[in-house]
Amino acid sequence: MVKILSGTPEDRLRQSAAWAHDDNRPLLASACLDGADEIARLRTALEEISKGEGAFNRDQLTFANNCIESMKQIALDALAK
Repeated sequence: MVKILSGTPEDRLRQSAAWAHDDNRPLLASACLDGADEIARLRTALEEISKGEGAFNRDQLTFANNCIESMKQIALDALAK
């Protein structure tokens, strides 16, 4: 039987997880739920970035400074490993 999925990508993954659970496929159900959660986190991050506020300020100097500070922290974290 073919099942029709509808809604957002997150909705479709959650529907797939429910069907996988009903078919006694717990690993597939878990993977679908993890994927839905990841999409939700990415969507939230993109919405925050699109506002152009905070670290993503549209002022060029503020943005450049925030990028430099982020790169410095990434480098320090990498060197600490």
